[in-house]
This record gives sequence, structure tokens and C-alpha cells, in this order.
Amino acid sequence: MLRIVIPAYNEEENIQRCIEAIARNLNGRDYVINVVDDGSRDNTPKILKRLSSRFPLKVITHQTNLGVSAVLKSGIGQVVKDGEDTDVLVIVEGDGTSDSSLLTLMVGKVEEGYDLVIASRYKKGGGYRRFPIKRLFFSLSANFIFRVLFPYRGVSDYTIFYRAYRLKILRKVLDKYKDDFLTSQHFVGNAEILLKVMPYVGRVYEVPYLYDYGLKKGKSSLVVRKNLWEYLKFITITLRQKLKL
Repeated sequence: MLRIVIPAYNEEENIQRCIEAIARNLNGRDYVINVVDDGSRDNTPKILKRLSSRFPLKVITHQTNLGVSAVLKSGIGQVVKDGEDTDVLVIVEGDGTSDSSLLTLMVGKVEEGYDLVIASRYKKGGGYRRFPIKRLFFSLSANFIFRVLFPYRGVSDYTIFYRAYRLKILRKVLDKYKDDFLTSQHFVGNAEILLKVMPYVGRVYEVPYLYDYGLKKGKSSLVVRKNLWEYLKFITITLRQKLKL
């Protein structure tokens, strides 16, 4: 079973297109989509309710906006609760930028025996397209720092949402960390998950991913200054823990 987690905050312009694209690209595969609505104030909840009659959709609702890390924690926690060890969990962005045509390939690689599959902007054939300059600089810098300080063989993209996990691996990580599975805030949660998962991963695979920011409609929820501070804080704490070991 494929179990998809989609973070959503004010995605009325994107969420239907995102879910329809997922369904088109799964070629009859059994799947469930878990959308975490992080306190949306637009028409996202109404759209999700309408889509639930057409697609295997489960909506997890935060009454207020709690941020990306809280969304990931809720979504992954629900899937681990519902799923089997043999299931595959994929995180897909709700703004339509995750290329759904890669889904079958990513899930297939997990079924072949890989524990983690990453859609990488740094694999040959991947990259950035139509990215705001501040966000591009921030992303390039963050990934460079993570590759230098926390190197893992076969991993080049540390901050991307779009990944496929063997559910058995995530269950082990959640069993170890419990409520401390995610301690960071905002978009740093992507990197924190990766660093906590990697010690349990036997085989990792990266597929080229061209991140086209121009596909997104509406305003991004990422605030560069706030996320920069959170990244610096997380890297400092994690590096200290690593050096103590």
C-alpha cells in the first residue's frame, strides 16, 4: 500500500491539481492520501471535503497554523499508526511542485529493496527552475552545509520534502524518539527527519528532480529569515550532539 502525506496551508489554488495529478500517475496502484490541513483560512477545507468523494482521502486538521514540522509529525504519525511495515510513505508538497510522474519510479525503488528514495535537485538531470533568488541561495547554502557537516553516502539533497520511505524504517525512528521525533520548527523538519532516519537506512537512492517553482500558484509560507535562524539553531545543536559521540 502506498500512503501519501501532503502538507497543506492555504492551498486552494493548488490542492485539487496536486491530488488529481497523483491519481493520474499511480497506474491503478492502491493508495491513501493523508492531507494535513494546517489551519487553512481559505477554501482548502471545502475543496478537500469535495475531493474526498472522488479519491481515497483522509484529512487531518490542525485548528490553527502550527508550521511544517508539526504537520510532518502529524502526518507521519498517522500513517505509521494506520499502516503496515511493508507500506511505502511518500511526502508530496501540496502546492503542485512535486513532480507526480516520479511517483511510480520512487515507490518502485522502495519495493526493489531501497529503504529511502529522494527526489534530488542535485542529481544529474535535476535542478531548480524559476526559483526566487533569495530562496535559491538559501536552499543551495543549506544543502551545501549539510553535505559537509553530516555526509551520508548517496545523499545530496537534505532539505527536499519529496521522499519515499519504507514505513518500517519510520516506525523504528518513531519508536526511538517518540514525542521528540521532530524538535525543530518550520521547514527544518525536512532535514531533521533525514538525519534521524539515515542511521536506520540500509540502501538509499536518489532520482533526478527538476523543482519548478513556477508551477506553484499563490504565496509561499516560507519566511527566509525565520527559517535561516531555525536552521542555524538546529545545525548547532545537532553538531554538538555528534561531536559528543
